[in-house]
Amino acid sequence: MSPAAALPMADQRRFGVREIAWWAGAAALVLVAHAAIGYAMQGWRPAEPDGGPPQAQVIELSPMAFTPAEPAPISDE
Repeated sequence: MSPAAALPMADQRRFGVREIAWWAGAAALVLVAHAAIGYAMQGWRPAEPDGGPPQAQVIELSPMAFTPAEPAPISDE
């Protein structure tokens, strides 16, 4: 068995011009997509609130008055 048959990928280049062009094109596409999204987000503003539901009703309560419990009288028996 010849060395080239034993290792079929030994004589091939790792990256050719075509593969580098594909990777560069993919990187450029990702960069352009990120830039377009960033540019679109610059003018984005959240929607103005329309007032929403009416405010909840608040009832102010005065504190309850508690009288201290009187101890039961101790009998002398």
